[in-house]
Amino acid sequence: MVVDDLQIAAWAATSLGGALLISKPTYARLRNFRSDAKFVAGAREALTIGTLQLHETDFRQQSAHPLFAFGDTIHPDNAAALNAVLSGEGGRKKQVVDQLWGRVSDSLVLLGSPTSEGLSRLVFGYQEAPNRADCLLKGGLASSLPFSWNLDGTQIKARAKRWVSGISQPTERPNWSIQGSQNRRWYPDLRGDDFLKTDYLLITKIPNILVDEDRGSGHFIVSIGGAHGTGTRSIERVLSNRSVLRKIVDELNIDPENPASWPDAYQILLRVGKIEHDAQSGSRPKDVEYVDSRRISESSDWWNTWRKSLAPAMAKLRSESESGTEKSS
Repeated sequence: MVVDDLQIAAWAATSLGGALLISKPTYARLRNFRSDAKFVAGAREALTIGTLQLHETDFRQQSAHPLFAFGDTIHPDNAAALNAVLSGEGGRKKQVVDQLWGRVSDSLVLLGSPTSEGLSRLVFGYQEAPNRADCLLKGGLASSLPFSWNLDGTQIKARAKRWVSGISQPTERPNWSIQGSQNRRWYPDLRGDDFLKTDYLLITKIPNILVDEDRGSGHFIVSIGGAHGTGTRSIERVLSNRSVLRKIVDELNIDPENPASWPDAYQILLRVGKIEHDAQSGSRPKDVEYVDSRRISESSDWWNTWRKSLAPAMAKLRSESESGTEKSS
C-alpha cells in the first residue's frame, strides 16, 4: 500500500535533514521574544536588581512586623518579593544552612517598608513614637529624598484590609501612603469593604551609607517596599513587565546596554492594581503601572553626611551584634 506523502503548511517550524526551518513570521516573533528578554535582563541590571548585579549581594529582611517579629520568620509578602528578585538565580549553586550571617559592608537588598523591615528604619531614619501604636516618625535620610513612606498612623483615619498567607483573619493597618515633594501623598484606594483596591510600591537605590566610603564605591542598598505588603510583592510584576521597565529606563534616561548611563541612586514609584484577595494565598496584585521616578544625583560629601549621622547607631548595632555572638558561642 502506498501512502501519499501529503504536504501541509507548517505554520511555525519544521525539520529537514536535521535543520530547523522557521517561517518568516515565526522567526520575527521569536526574534522579538529574544529581544524583549534581552531588554528585560538589561533593564534589571541597570536598576541593580539583575542577576549579575546581585551576585554578591545580601538579601536582608529583619522582621519588625508585629505579626512576624519572632526569630527568622519572614513576612509572606516579603518572601514573595524575595522569590521574584531571585528568579534569575536558577543556575547559581545554593546551600541551605541553619543560621545565616551577612555583612553590612556588602551590597544589600532590603525587602519591605520600615513597618516590617528593621534595617530600613535605620537607613531611612524612621523611629517608633513612644506610647503611640501604629506610628513611625520620619526623620533622617527619608526627609531629604524625593519619595518616602508616610507611616504615622495617628494621622490616618482609614484602615486598609488585606489577606496575608498563613493568617486566619484579614490584617488591618492604617492606610499607609507614599509622600512626595510639596507634601503630596499617594494613598492606596480602598473598596467599600475597606480591602485594598490599589497599592503603591517604592523602589530606592542609594550608596551603602552604613559603611565608610573608602571601603569601595560599588556597594549599594536597594530597598523594595510597598505602602502595604501587597505593594512589596508586586516587584514580581515589575520585573517581568516590559512596558513598565521601558517607561522606567526612558524616564531615568538609562541605556541598558551602556553601564555609564546607569544611576548610582534613584527612586521609582509604581501603582499596583487588579488585586485578588484570597484567604489562603493572600492578597496578590495582577497589574502594575508607572507613576513617577527620580535620579538622585548628589555629591559624595552629601552621602558622607548621612554616613556620619548613622555612625552612632551603627556602633550600637555592632556592639549588640558582638555581644550576641559572644553569648551564642
